[in-house]
This record gives sequence, structure tokens and C-alpha cells, in this order.
Amino acid sequence: MSPQPPDEGFIPRVVSEFGLKWSQIAALSGLLFSLLGLDEWFNAGSWTLAAIIALVIIFAFRRFFRWTLPWVAAVSALALALYLAGSWWIVGSPDVLAWLKQDKLNRLIGTFVIGLGVMTAAAAVVLTYRRQEALFGGPYPASVSRALSAAIVDQGFYREDQKYVLTFLEANKRTTRVRIELTYRLVNRTGSRQQAYLLLTPMRPDVKFLEAVAGKTKYDVNDARNKSGAGLRIQVSLKQSEKMQVRLAAEVDYWRSDSDLFATYLPCTSLELVVRNQISDLDIHVEALSPQQVHPKDESDGTRRWKISHGLIPYQGFKVDWIRQEG
Repeated sequence: MSPQPPDEGFIPRVVSEFGLKWSQIAALSGLLFSLLGLDEWFNAGSWTLAAIIALVIIFAFRRFFRWTLPWVAAVSALALALYLAGSWWIVGSPDVLAWLKQDKLNRLIGTFVIGLGVMTAAAAVVLTYRRQEALFGGPYPASVSRALSAAIVDQGFYREDQKYVLTFLEANKRTTRVRIELTYRLVNRTGSRQQAYLLLTPMRPDVKFLEAVAGKTKYDVNDARNKSGAGLRIQVSLKQSEKMQVRLAAEVDYWRSDSDLFATYLPCTSLELVVRNQISDLDIHVEALSPQQVHPKDESDGTRRWKISHGLIPYQGFKVDWIRQEG
């Protein structure tokens, strides 16, 4: 078991979400209030407390609540109305600065009320721009952040229940023929119509495409417009939140002993690999390219199945190697 870091406590965890420490907030508040002469109207300690509570509020919304937009809008409107009504009741005068200067208690209460409103809005803006921390739990170098955004965050599509079926058909002294069948549901997760590509790109030039079906449309696999190099590349259009069932198939002549990668090229909910071996002198080895340990399930007819049941990111999947026995 790998060592676990000690629990740093809830408040430090909340503040670190914004790349800060609570001591930095306190020191900065006191310094700014003193340099700008604001301590005549505001209290630095009360401002620090309001700032931390504001961070806790935004942290809770981002980490613990999964409300829909109507709920968020309704709760936000109610909170804003209560905040404005409470502020007016506390101040009781349009001359806020004069009220704050009356006595120390006014400064404490007024600073807290104003600080809570200002810092909650500021914290929400900060977390909006700190998208990768909300998703991945910590900062990355700029180059890694851009790669993550391009490959995952900004992708308009994902795949559901992706499945490869590999049938090792026949072999000669030089090559091994494999039928590849790929099925999945393509999902447009955006709010508008988007263009996507159906891809099947075996890592060998000797390939015969057999089938390409998306939704109710069957495409001509021999049409040059549906190919890119030695691979299949078909453009489709999906409307908002549409799901499209996809089926692609090909036969590929690999080398006698060879390997290939069978992975997802979009974020995917799950990936299954089915291997059927009709060649008696062929040894097949499967390696799961995933943090999850995957064990094969054997069926009575010799079929073997592997399944990664959790979500996958692009280029996770299975590496398949096969070796022909000599003799």
C-alpha cells in the first residue's frame, strides 16, 4: 500500500483550493487596510473571517453539490436577496461609510457583511478560471494543462460501451489474418450540433474494410472520401445530446507474429475486448493499458473476454501481442 499524506484539515484544504494559505489572507488584509487607510472604516480580522467563509461556500458548491442549473439559479437568487436585505437592515442608512465610522461594533459587522459579498463573488470567479484544479485536484504545468484540455475537457464527444471483437482467422508462413469488429455509442455532450469522425485505423497497410454503420446509415467503405491513408475516416453529424450507435469492421493481414493497440480515442465509459482464436499454434497475450487490474473471463468455446469497467481517457485500452509457435 502506498503511503498516504496526513490529513491537513478542512480549512487548509479549502484555502489551498484557491492556491492560498489562510495566513496569507490575514497578512495581506492587514497590510492593505493599513497602507490604504481603510482601518478607519473596516476591520482586518472581520474581513479575513468573511473571506474564509466565502471560500468555504464556493468550495462546498464546487465539491459537494451536484445541483442542476434551475436549482443553482433559485438558491443563488434567494441568497442574494437575503444578503441585500440583511445588509440594508444592519446598515439602516444609505451613508455606509458614516455608519461604519460610528463605533467598533459597526466596523466589525459591516466589514463582515461587505467582505462576505465581495469575497464570495471573487472566489467564484477564481474557481471558474481554475477549471483544471476543480477537475484534477491540483495544478499542472501549462503544457500538461493544455494537453488535458484538448484531449478531455474540451472534447465535444465521448463513447459509451465500446467493444472490440478480434477473431484470429487463418495464417500462413508470413502473415496472420485478424477480423476486427468495433462497436460503441457516440455521444454529443454539447449543446449544439457537432461534426465527428468515425475512425478505424489498424497499424498495417494490408487491410480490407468490411462494414461501416452509424445510426441507420450504412457507408461505402470503398469510397475514397471515407478513408484517410490506410484507415477508415467517416464524418458524421450529431445534434445536441444525440447518441449514435456505431459499428465498424475490417480484416487485417498482420505479420506472422505481431501486435497492435486496441484503445479508445475519445473519453469512454467502458471498454471490452473479446478474443476468438481459430489458429491452433498461436499464443495470444493481452495487456490492459489502464490503472485498473483486468482479468480475463474464459468461455467454453475458447473465447476470452477482458473488460475495463470504469471510465477511460484517450489512448487507454488493450495491447495485444501474438506469437506463432515454431515447428
